[in-house]
Amino acid sequence: MGVTVNHRSFVIERALPGSVGHAFRFWSDHELKRRWTGCHPDWEVVEDRFDFRTDGSERVIWRMPDGTEQAMLAHYLDIQPRERIVYAYVMRTNGQSISSSLVTVEFTARGDRPP
Repeated sequence: MGVTVNHRSFVIERALPGSVGHAFRFWSDHELKRRWTGCHPDWEVVEDRFDFRTDGSERVIWRMPDGTEQAMLAHYLDIQPRERIVYAYVMRTNGQSISSSLVTVEFTARGDRPP
C-alpha cells in the first residue's frame, strides 16, 4: 500500500497597506521576511539560507524546545519583481516530508484587481 496523496487548491487574498513595491520587499528581503514569518520565538534557528532569485532557494530549519526539527525548503521557479513569485516548497518534521506545495503570489494594486 502506498501513501494517499491529497491535492487541494485554495486562494488567500490580502489587502495590505502601502504600495505593491513595499509588499514585494517583504518577500524579497531576507531580514524583512524573517521578521514577519518568525512566529515561534522559542524555536532555535539551526539553518537559514535565502537566495531570492529565479532558480534560487530558501532553506530554514528550526529546532523546537522538545528537540523536534522542522524544515521549510523552497525553490523559486519564477520571480517577476513587483508582479509575481512562483515557488515550490516542502515542509519536513525530523527529516520526514509532511507536505509539499506549489505557490503563486501575485502583487496587484487595489485598482488593478481582476473582477
